[in-house]
Amino acid sequence: MKLQNSRIRIFVLIGVLFLGVFSVYAETAEEYFKSGYAYYNQGDFSKAISDCTKAIEINPNLADAYNNRGVAYYGEKEYDKAWADVHKVEKLGQAVNPEFLKMLKEASERDK
Repeated sequence: MKLQNSRIRIFVLIGVLFLGVFSVYAETAEEYFKSGYAYYNQGDFSKAISDCTKAIEINPNLADAYNNRGVAYYGEKEYDKAWADVHKVEKLGQAVNPEFLKMLKEASERDK
């Protein structure tokens, strides 16, 4: 019985340590969104897209993350993906910057 209790304690301890380490590396949707924004401002569109995508995976209703990812896709000349994110932003009830829409329409040679 003593050996079994020791094993249970060890198992619980390992579980607590694992959860503690995991939570140190976990980031919120807002943190990924901010990081993506910073990467965009540095001109690193690929990392901006990656972090905005992580933010969206955590919070699929974060319209700002779709918006910024769409702008980063525009920077990468991936216009279809930019349009998809524009449509998602609008579906979530947020307005898209009209100047950005104008630029995307001109670059992609389409209206929506």
